[in-house]
Amino acid sequence: MTTDNSNGLARRSADSGIATSQDNRHALQPRSMKEAYDLAKAVAGTPFAPGMTPQGAFACIMSGAELGMTAMQSLRAYVIVKGKPTLWADAMVAVVLASGLCDEWDTIETTAERCEIVTRRKGSKREQRRVWTPVEAARAKLLGSDTWKMYPAQMLRHRCASDLARDVYPDVLLGVYSQEEMRDSAPLRGDPEPDASFQLPVDNNPGVRMADLPASNAPDSDDPTAEP
Repeated sequence: MTTDNSNGLARRSADSGIATSQDNRHALQPRSMKEAYDLAKAVAGTPFAPGMTPQGAFACIMSGAELGMTAMQSLRAYVIVKGKPTLWADAMVAVVLASGLCDEWDTIETTAERCEIVTRRKGSKREQRRVWTPVEAARAKLLGSDTWKMYPAQMLRHRCASDLARDVYPDVLLGVYSQEEMRDSAPLRGDPEPDASFQLPVDNNPGVRMADLPASNAPDSDDPTAEP
């Protein structure tokens, strides 16, 4: 049984353990690990998952399911930066809003000089806020990049939002960083070589059914759902 979820993210099904869509867009959603892997094999290497192996797409789908996202939302939201999976800042906010633990999320100001965002957890009377200005960005040595020079307001908002979301809702995001934070961070000792990031297009075909996808006729030795 499912209930309405107006923000469009998914909720976990008690029967399958895989997140399922709750709204009326009829998002394609696997109902088991095998269906999730079949979907991963179908989309891996396409424009919806460029450069991804079936195993990588499967891990992306399962990681997103833990945060309440549908399969295609997961493929759009995750970005590999410096060898680590990250989320777009906007996706982090969407996950927080869908969690049921956020009673308020309000962007008070967003300009090239200042961003202020306020949030309040469900059951709490105390608002928590975060402010980012070029002072914070300069302290973090961010202002020299071309992206910050071209889009200062957007970058301030992304950093302010991800900083606040991870601080107030650690139980929702479970340590996931935004791609903006990871891209701007200094490499850590032992980090793998940076991977090229990618942004996936919006899924404009929500009416596709699992049965419409190409079936895999050959056994896959790397299939994590295969019987030993």
